[in-house]
Amino acid sequence: MAKILILIGAHLCTAPRPQKEAETLANAGHDVTVRGFWFDPELVKRDRILFANKKWRFEPIVDFQPTHRLHNWKIRLQSRLAKEQFQQFGIFSPGLLGYGVKAMLKVARQACADLTIVHSEAGLWVGNQLLNEGFRVGVDFEDWFSEDLPPTARAARPIAQLKALESRLARECIYCLTTSHALAEALAEAYQAPKPTVIYNTFPWAEREQIDRQKRDRKNLKLSSLHWFSQTIGPGRGLETLFQALPHLHIPVEIHLRGNYPESARQWLEPLVTSEWRDRIFIHPTVPNAELLSRIAEHDIGLALEYTDIPSRNLTVTNKLFQYLQAGLAVIATDTAGQREILSQQPAIGRLIPSQNPVALAQALKDLLCTPERLKTTKANSLKVAQENLSWENQVEVILKTANFLLGSDPLSYSILIMQPSISNLFFSKLHQISALRTIAKKILRGYTLRQPFHSGMICLDAVEHSWAWTGSRRYETFDRELQDKLLSLSRNYEILIDIGSNIGTMSLSVLLRNPNIKAVCIDPNSRAIALLQNSIGLNQLTDRVDFIEAAVSAVDGVLTFDESGSVTGHVSPSGKQVNSVSFARLINEQLSRKCLVKIDVEGFEVNLLKHLSSLINLTNLCLIIELHPLGFNTIGNPNDCFKSLLDSGAIIEDIRDQRLHQVEDKKFTQVIAKWSNE
Repeated sequence: MAKILILIGAHLCTAPRPQKEAETLANAGHDVTVRGFWFDPELVKRDRILFANKKWRFEPIVDFQPTHRLHNWKIRLQSRLAKEQFQQFGIFSPGLLGYGVKAMLKVARQACADLTIVHSEAGLWVGNQLLNEGFRVGVDFEDWFSEDLPPTARAARPIAQLKALESRLARECIYCLTTSHALAEALAEAYQAPKPTVIYNTFPWAEREQIDRQKRDRKNLKLSSLHWFSQTIGPGRGLETLFQALPHLHIPVEIHLRGNYPESARQWLEPLVTSEWRDRIFIHPTVPNAELLSRIAEHDIGLALEYTDIPSRNLTVTNKLFQYLQAGLAVIATDTAGQREILSQQPAIGRLIPSQNPVALAQALKDLLCTPERLKTTKANSLKVAQENLSWENQVEVILKTANFLLGSDPLSYSILIMQPSISNLFFSKLHQISALRTIAKKILRGYTLRQPFHSGMICLDAVEHSWAWTGSRRYETFDRELQDKLLSLSRNYEILIDIGSNIGTMSLSVLLRNPNIKAVCIDPNSRAIALLQNSIGLNQLTDRVDFIEAAVSAVDGVLTFDESGSVTGHVSPSGKQVNSVSFARLINEQLSRKCLVKIDVEGFEVNLLKHLSSLINLTNLCLIIELHPLGFNTIGNPNDCFKSLLDSGAIIEDIRDQRLHQVEDKKFTQVIAKWSNE
């Protein structure tokens, strides 16, 4: 059992994702505490109800309720001064990121948890400080904080500092979560980091048992009902599009909006609503978390009308979409990248419409409201998808796997596991830069296995043989990245990847971790490389999708000699150790009843393998991606002979940028793709 601390920036009742995270980790046996802040007495009551009788605890870091205002004046003053200092002089201080940032760091230090998970802007700074002090840190990018503001508001915010804090956590935290694949890929690209693990903002299916079946919102049960909710009713949340759509909608329907509704919001909203619709728009206050699902379930269609102009909001998938599914509502969602990710997978749950397009919204409403049977079917589809695909229960194992993998490492291996250039240049890389120390390092680290973040998982490497991938700026995730991504793209159309010359599995892992629908066969005669690859496959829980063959690939089954020198350049050679070999034709033919993607990187020996293409039984099921080595490479490289063998077999040959090839240069390394058609 581990001690886990979850840090949030506000009330517990406004943070459903950390609640579910705490519940998941506590149910797995961990000792979990959530720490946040209290501001509003009414929300404090809701918080107390939420954590009553839970296996995990909630405690406020600072209580900012009005009755404690005098006690907390110092923290409020620090925050005010931080904002003034930044606006006047451009000087950053952590107080810019929220009230009580230093108090948050203090409680994290005192907790001395095995894992501290941060969720807020303030948590970004606290997480960075904890990393400096050697703590295990996790991060959940519920929002992309540095990209979560309209242009007019960015000037007053420390964007550069937020990006720096995000970048380090994205690169160094193994427990790194976010809300959609669109956002995960954007974060990975922006910060050259491993892709965060995606945990959708879904809700437990079991909560449906608490639905009270009452009709407290609805006024006329004969009319269909639309529902929209947020913390606050106001501009910039898609309601403008709804009100502009109403003149195009000539169907009687109730519209229910839920959220905090200050006087400023009333003054903004009322002029937007035409007189004929005012008596059919109903405003409701927020309700306790335990009641929200019941109130949503009263209605028929849920509106998720997010805008695309702010990157964070465009890329995420909000809570409301998943809560509509949990409640069994048809969904009308705007085509943000995040919402498109869900509706493209599950189109039967509703309609995807262009953002800020009132006419499209009105038409989508008509499509559902004018055909009661269609609306009924769409609502049923939403429930089915929520139960079978998009419930919190379906994601529990992913969270536990990510947390348990990190918690299973000791502090020393963890520091090496997440090592980045800024750290390694201070110490470990020195072992390889100074001759005498390099000799020592090769002795003390020989056979030591390191683990490095790699896409959404980990890759194992040898501390000495693969020192180039951890002592400097290079990492395996960026090694031959264009080739990794091309293999991934190709793999979408194939059932199995055969990796000939797999080494430690850079290419296989890159595909397996990012394409859940493909299996792999990995072949390499280097016993150390195969052992490292098997470790990686086990760590990433991919064992049921991979077969290993420790052998070279040649013309026939038998034995040949193999030179293992070099981290990625072992090759068939006249001298070296004897290894088993398997027949190229037999290996491929055994798989060609299904569509096969075959990667070949055998350091020049490909010239011998491609001579046997005529022995393959079903070339139209095959795609080869081959590294052709220069003429004379390892004494056997001959790219022109390889090219001729491919042409003679009837292959269509392209480079990895999809350009047709008619010849290759014999002095260059060339990646080629070969396919065969039925024509």
